[in-house]
Amino acid sequence: MAQGFKVGTHMSPHILDRRERMLVNNTYIGESDFVQRFKRILTAADQTEKDGFGGVSLFEYMLAIAYVTYIDENVDYMVIETGLGGKFDATNSISREDKLAIITRIGLDHTSILGKTYTAIAKQKAGIIGMNNCVITITQPERVLTVFKAAVAEKNGTLQVINTSDIQHINTTSEVTSFHYLGKPYELGLLGTHQVENACIALCALKTLSQRDGFVIQEEAVKNALKTASLPARLEKRSYVGTPIFLDGAHNPQKMRALIKSLKAILPNQKIHFLVGFKAGKECEEILQCIIPLAKHITVTRFSRPISGHILSVEPTQFVSFFEKMKFSNYTLVEDAQRALDSAAKGELLVITGSLYLASEIRPFLTEYQPITDPDQTQISRSQTL
Repeated sequence: MAQGFKVGTHMSPHILDRRERMLVNNTYIGESDFVQRFKRILTAADQTEKDGFGGVSLFEYMLAIAYVTYIDENVDYMVIETGLGGKFDATNSISREDKLAIITRIGLDHTSILGKTYTAIAKQKAGIIGMNNCVITITQPERVLTVFKAAVAEKNGTLQVINTSDIQHINTTSEVTSFHYLGKPYELGLLGTHQVENACIALCALKTLSQRDGFVIQEEAVKNALKTASLPARLEKRSYVGTPIFLDGAHNPQKMRALIKSLKAILPNQKIHFLVGFKAGKECEEILQCIIPLAKHITVTRFSRPISGHILSVEPTQFVSFFEKMKFSNYTLVEDAQRALDSAAKGELLVITGSLYLASEIRPFLTEYQPITDPDQTQISRSQTL
């Protein structure tokens, strides 16, 4: 976008509005456009089920509407985030040879579907790679890179691996994340050291596209785009009746470790109150083990408003024996997410995490960011932007 292109962005799950999954230049499409495009795909969706391929999932409906939107809007580039990722992901309906296949750091997530080892998951993730595709990834364990190299060779593609030694001088505060990549300084609006790797992958992808498609990168525009980048519920700063909030959808041990590392960098030597809720099927106890060493108090709640099909939340009472086993007594169990927010918001910094579904339920109650150094001032305006 900063280079003057029209860009469609598909992400999931959404936090506030389903139209977050089909943005055009980071802007919602109109409600009437959403409805009309949904109607246009209904016949094909019905036929899919009649032909014995099964019902169409919410993710597939939203992806199809995104595709139709980007055709109608004549975008220059589509940035399509996968669902689970991998061989059978709906986004693999994109079979173009000029697709840029970007694979971020592999973690142990969705193990019941993708596999229980890094190698097994890497094989599934490599399913995104099509014929003659250029693949970009970050330095990974050798067993993961071996899988990617084999998939790229089979598909006659090319592989670029970003060397983490090219990323230096990483620093994160409550306001900005700064780093050097290939000797150039950047500031990133997204907080957290883990976002630096993602930013470098994006920079590498942009350079690859500029060389392939013949446009000149406007460096100052790139730096401004990174500095102003934002995403809902990714170490997002909000507030609630005078309590400063960090809202983050870390939902597996890998993501939680990254969040904890960033919190320690932003707030060194400070214990933190956490409000957490978890989707059923996640490694909840391992996630909590990451949190406990940094926790002053943990409030466990559940979400009741699923945003993507039939998603179940873990009941808070299930964690009693775990906390007893961990000899951690500073916890509270609250069944309702809004009541949990009310009880946990005590003026000091509150970190809300564990699930994007919990973030979706709580975010509408939160107001614009209030500096964490001034917990007594209350702001009442609500953001209407992403």
